Amino acid sequence: MAGRYELHTTLGRGGMGVVHKGLDRELGRTVAVKLLPPELLRQPDFRARFRREGRTAAALSHGSIAVMHDIGEDTADGQPVPYLVMEYVDGTPLNEVIAAGPLPLDQVRTIIANVLDALEHSHRNGIVHRDIKPANVMVDLRGSRPRVKILDFGIAKLMADTATRLTATGHMVGTALYMSPEQAEGHGADAKSDIYAVGCMLYELLTGRPPLTAETPTAVLLQHIRQTPQPPSARRPDLPPAWDEVVMRALAKRPEDRYADAAEMQAAVLATDGAPAPRVAPDAIGVTRPAAEGAPAARPAGRGIPSAVPIAPIAPTVPSPQPPPPGPPGHDTGHSEQQSGPGRPEVLSNIGIVCWVLLPPAAIVLGLVAQKRFRAQGRPDTRARVAWIGGVVMTLLGLLGLIF
Repeated sequence: MAGRYELHTTLGRGGMGVVHKGLDRELGRTVAVKLLPPELLRQPDFRARFRREGRTAAALSHGSIAVMHDIGEDTADGQPVPYLVMEYVDGTPLNEVIAAGPLPLDQVRTIIANVLDALEHSHRNGIVHRDIKPANVMVDLRGSRPRVKILDFGIAKLMADTATRLTATGHMVGTALYMSPEQAEGHGADAKSDIYAVGCMLYELLTGRPPLTAETPTAVLLQHIRQTPQPPSARRPDLPPAWDEVVMRALAKRPEDRYADAAEMQAAVLATDGAPAPRVAPDAIGVTRPAAEGAPAARPAGRGIPSAVPIAPIAPTVPSPQPPPPGPPGHDTGHSEQQSGPGRPEVLSNIGIVCWVLLPPAAIVLGLVAQKRFRAQGRPDTRARVAWIGGVVMTLLGLLGLIF
């Protein structure tokens, strides 16, 4: 192609074109070549927009964004075809990773944090992706931490600006599951739309399925407009509540209710590290578990990814704290024997109840007797007067005890 690129195996095919693994013969490097649908060239201003978007995407420089090397136009099967030459990413599409089963939360955290870091970079440079979804995120799970590359920056806008979007059925099906309410209503996309799409993708990473599904793309779009999904923990009860807060804010219907930017959402995602998990019985968890705790989970054999990569299992439920073992003789554990003696608190409690019940009536009786003796004396002496005053006080205390 163009006298420079050799096309080898097909890596993917969809409404936005066909991607081939290829070779740049001039530089001797492996590349990914995307052939866009030929009908795009029927749009009168497509070539100008194609060059403009290609230059814009090529200006992005970030470790989690696939580099755009070249754009051009060639002939295939007798008709002109626009093409893009991008960095070849040695990894697996995230949708294939999700299909293989849930990832440990630390890997989910790393993947989403890297995606958000890349989006923060692109948004600062005035570029909105518009089509964030698992199929556009390549992941390399080899090594201690996942590596992430986002594909197709700038290409989604080209597709959105052409009439072929209505006929590119595969593209619509793949996009509708992650499309923001404002996009579904036909409004323009902005950085908040990308944040909504990341929320959908995070939901799927945590639960194994998108937040909203339906029989047709149109029905899915209506759900994004009208329906609020269940929180992820409703489908995965062992999930720490902090993840619910992150996801549901990203999926807010109104853009102003979402995170202010990708950096704010990234901080919230990273803050889930160490969040306590609810205590849930293993059989209540609605996600796939590894066959044996500590055993490696099988991952899909993708582009350069081995078929089985050791994946740390999801952390088991934290057991109830156990009392510390008794110390050696003479060791002071900080607990009094009187406080910890068997039955001691119960005995004290029973005595208190008896006193509370009997003392008020007794105080009333003694008070009345003292008053009677005082009145029986024609000329009361000092002792009788004191007895009378004490009787009045005891009567009042007894009445207060009965009331309260």
